[in-house]
Amino acid sequence: MTEQPNGAYVWQSLGQPHDYGQWVHGNLLNLIRRPPQLVLDVGCGLGVNGGFLKQQFPSCRVMGVEPVRDMALRAEKYLDHVFCCQFENIDLASAGVQPGEFDLVIFSDVLEHLYHPWQVLQDTKAILSRDGVVLASIPNVRHIKIVDQLIRGEWNYDRSGVMDITHIRFFTRIGVEKLFSETGYNIDELTVRIDPELQQFVGRIQDHTDGIHLEHCDLKKFKRQDIIEFLVLQFLVRASPNR
Repeated sequence: MTEQPNGAYVWQSLGQPHDYGQWVHGNLLNLIRRPPQLVLDVGCGLGVNGGFLKQQFPSCRVMGVEPVRDMALRAEKYLDHVFCCQFENIDLASAGVQPGEFDLVIFSDVLEHLYHPWQVLQDTKAILSRDGVVLASIPNVRHIKIVDQLIRGEWNYDRSGVMDITHIRFFTRIGVEKLFSETGYNIDELTVRIDPELQQFVGRIQDHTDGIHLEHCDLKKFKRQDIIEFLVLQFLVRASPNR
């Protein structure tokens, strides 16, 4: 889709206020395997993920990073502290925190918006505790609808989703694995969120399937894992630094 319902072009939404982070990312937070004590939610938006964590784990302290001032102020209602800045400008001392204290750092739909997500992940290792982990959700550019666009010679940005016009970096599953391995992490768990509109295909897919048939695109003779990846909206990752 290249235009908004009111007829404005998608690129005209750049720089406009956008209330991202309004919903709890339950699929991602389900990857938590032990109660966290100190959490940093990078790109926390309105603070709803952190608010949910504080309900689930009452002893947990949650801090957020949010560069948009209005959203940072709104997030303060839910979180213990909000850094209104870019990740690389966080002043931990101002919040009474030392490097190496966070046992969980969350990047919920964030890394794809960053110019240098590799450096951010490397820098994150310095603030993680000995047993600290990273949770990240990352959209899948190998999605069948994007492949279909490319076959038609198109690359259409949108206000949200995989082709959100504010996305700077794009990843496939292999790209996600390289993102973490090259920055010094082990992926402890990687799951996926299937596009609800394509869920019907999952049960019918077998190894060496006949494929998926769309108007402009037929995918044939792929193994099941590859076909599944074409249906994926997001990759959900729990990763820990190589130690």
